[in-house]
Amino acid sequence: MDHSSQELAAELAQRERRASATVPLGGARWILIALFVTFVVALVLPHSGSVSGLDVLFRSDKAMAASTSTIEMSYVWLALIAQLLGLAVAVTANRALAQMGVVVTITAAMFSMLAVWKRQVRGPGDLGTGPGIGLFLASAATFVLVLVLIVLTIQRTEEQWQLDAQRRTVTPKSELALAQLEVLEAKRAGNTDPFTDDRRDRAKRRRQRMLGQDGTQGDTTGGGQPGNTP
Repeated sequence: MDHSSQELAAELAQRERRASATVPLGGARWILIALFVTFVVALVLPHSGSVSGLDVLFRSDKAMAASTSTIEMSYVWLALIAQLLGLAVAVTANRALAQMGVVVTITAAMFSMLAVWKRQVRGPGDLGTGPGIGLFLASAATFVLVLVLIVLTIQRTEEQWQLDAQRRTVTPKSELALAQLEVLEAKRAGNTDPFTDDRRDRAKRRRQRMLGQDGTQGDTTGGGQPGNTP
């Protein structure tokens, strides 16, 4: 491989790293925006009884009177941060933001389950009510956001695929890679194991041929001797 090919391979690798800084949004951009709008609507809807998500978010007197727990308030804040990260990904297509959003959103999803459980299990002196439509809607938006962000972070852009293909054409292949290609080509040709050690089989066939030749010579020698006459 000459010096120019090495420089080209290094340049392609650098361009591929720069391309990996973005995620392939496509139609996911509108899904992220729709999830953010859904979460905002959920904040206005009842979180529990007459307490809205905004009351929980800002820890209002109404929320405190309804025995709103710290878990519920933590969940609403985590879900808000996760949705803001999702909206930022929809605008910038930044992979680092998407990866950060995956961590925050998974945490928010776990807290959402705890918040629903906390609202369903109440003590005798608890003045709160069960989970409302706003809590369920916000939880659903959080779980969908988890899936969308995970899919985005594991996907590669079209530019990455093209640069990877170009880099492979100019990057020298190691002996192991060449051996693997040889095995692959042999399998395509019908040979399932081109590197099988068949020395024992060949030695066995040689012995059989030698024994066969010895037997033939013995029969020929025995048949050629004249018989004894009385």
